[in-house]
Amino acid sequence: MKLNPRNNPPRASAVDDALHAADAQGLELRILELALERTGTRNGALFLWDPARKGLALGFHVVEGLVVDVGGALLQPRHDGRPNGIALHVMDTGASYLTNDTARDPHYAPYFLPVRSIAAVPVVYQRRPIGVLTVSARETGAFGPAHVAELEALAASAAKFLRRAQLHRAESAAHGRPFLIKGLSPAWIEVERRIEQVAQTDAPVLVQGESGTGKE
Repeated sequence: MKLNPRNNPPRASAVDDALHAADAQGLELRILELALERTGTRNGALFLWDPARKGLALGFHVVEGLVVDVGGALLQPRHDGRPNGIALHVMDTGASYLTNDTARDPHYAPYFLPVRSIAAVPVVYQRRPIGVLTVSARETGAFGPAHVAELEALAASAAKFLRRAQLHRAESAAHGRPFLIKGLSPAWIEVERRIEQVAQTDAPVLVQGESGTGKE
């Protein structure tokens, strides 16, 4: 079942506080923990798009409440006619998805364990998906629109943090050193927005500010 994105207001302050307190390594796990709490399930995964490897990267997933390290697994589109799976479908369409009987779902492909119900939402940053948040259950009929709305609200609140984690991961892979700036003020969020706008161009950029304000 394909769902239209909702505009439910996220519980921003509590989520911001929880995620800002997490370090880069614990950020994704904390977001997934919040997703499981809000949907009442014990299985889930959080994928971030890896542009260099052209796939959805996964460091771990949660199975029956236990965190399982999958060693940086990567989901990539298939070219053999078989379904890509729901996470890749959500990444491709940018729309939330709900299935309560995977045996009848045309997009379902088992990734790590067979499940019967899945709710998945895109993580959207500046109007484009950068990842996918999913929860699942072994029984049919486990989720409904209210669970999808909860995931959408969480993904909306977490998007700016996950974009930083995505950049942090790419920087570490390219240069072997971590680089992550944290900030929650409206002024800093505006700085991030402007950086994203010019980063993909060759336009000259003039950075102005008093000494000691962090221009470098």
